[in-house]
Amino acid sequence: RKMVNGLALLGLVLLLIGGVTLWQLSAWATEAIGLDEVSGANPDIPLSCPDLTMSTNLPRRVMSENESQSLTVALSLAGEVTCEVTLTLLAPDFVVSPAQTVQVLSMSPGDSVIQVWVLQPQRLGTFAVVVSSNRAVETLGLTVTNVLGMTAAQARILSAVGTFLGPMLTAPWWYEQWKERQKKKEEE
Repeated sequence: RKMVNGLALLGLVLLLIGGVTLWQLSAWATEAIGLDEVSGANPDIPLSCPDLTMSTNLPRRVMSENESQSLTVALSLAGEVTCEVTLTLLAPDFVVSPAQTVQVLSMSPGDSVIQVWVLQPQRLGTFAVVVSSNRAVETLGLTVTNVLGMTAAQARILSAVGTFLGPMLTAPWWYEQWKERQKKKEEE
């Protein structure tokens, strides 16, 4: 009987830890995504490279302080004009590799260029990472956290395990409760 109650208590604790961790990771991701913004061309810069398109990819919006991840920027140039593109990364709260955060690229029509920067956080918090080119400025939110000393991926796994195992460990307790009710019904 004590073992069943202990398992039920452990199950409830795992369920709560899993649920709270999942909720917190979701809240951090939402906070980071809330910083996202895409703006058009800077009005102070003459319209150069009108057929330039830029897309960014930051795979995870929540990461731990001991992780690093890559930010990929893809540029493509349509049209008929060769352009000199200035690609800039502003990420003051991160160590960036390669360290050159301003890239000047000469692009011919039909060219596609991919620039990858590796970001390693310097402190905890929610930060804006800004990528700009001749035609657009894109702001991406990124939350850096420390969930019980785990990476964000490990925290997600813990959350899934806790959310799954929690109710499973309470099953013997529920079974005991059901048996006691059946026994009382038979006695009546």
